[in-house]
Amino acid sequence: ERRWQNTAGASALLRSGRSLIYGLDGQHTVHKYLSRTLGGFLNRYEQTFGGSVGVELQPKTKVFAAYHRNIIHYSASRAANSKGHALELGIDGDITPLLHGKISGGFHYRKYDNPSGSVTQELLTWQTAIDLKYQVARRTMLSLSAARSVNVATFGTNRFSVGNAVNFGVRHSLRKVAVGADAGVSIDRYPESSTAGGLSANRRDDTYSWGLNASYKIREWLSSGVFFNRMQRHSIFSRQFNYEVNRTSLEFKVTF
Repeated sequence: ERRWQNTAGASALLRSGRSLIYGLDGQHTVHKYLSRTLGGFLNRYEQTFGGSVGVELQPKTKVFAAYHRNIIHYSASRAANSKGHALELGIDGDITPLLHGKISGGFHYRKYDNPSGSVTQELLTWQTAIDLKYQVARRTMLSLSAARSVNVATFGTNRFSVGNAVNFGVRHSLRKVAVGADAGVSIDRYPESSTAGGLSANRRDDTYSWGLNASYKIREWLSSGVFFNRMQRHSIFSRQFNYEVNRTSLEFKVTF
């Protein structure tokens, strides 16, 4: 369905003394669907705001704790408005001389404003976000990303789903040319039992992907690339949600 989305946000980092760092951030997102039917069901805004405090262990590494308030408000009559809290602890930067990135984990709590029969009214689950790069050799880098998150859902009476995803990649550089490959899997689970295509069950979607890429550095400030990605989804409700897709893209990037 055709829709538009506008997001505006701001963040600030403040340093106190040699090693203490404070952060403030906020974001407001508006979703609007052009379909009149779906517009009344899915048009909404989402707000996230909060802050963090961290201690710099060394010039490029910090440990931190963060808290955010989450609000989702639908503009029409859908009984899915909610408010939530998220607490996160993690480390960011150079974890070892060869390992760089971010590891964080915490909890997400959400409560819906409008009771709706036996549909889940409160959610408390753990969340995590991992984004790491390991310099296995001078020209070769391995990457790992993983995440567990709570997502907005519109299937049957489900108002949210919980997603788990992991992705592995490798990239090798040789002068101006770099080539890479990656593969991943994600699993989305829905809390409420639904009926579709003659089957009643809790929906679960498993999505598998793999890809290849290559880039060429034309100048210090100009590069080009080509990317291929294949994705397959396998759902419990196979007739309604199974699909396969191949995506190929070209890129020219200017950096200044």
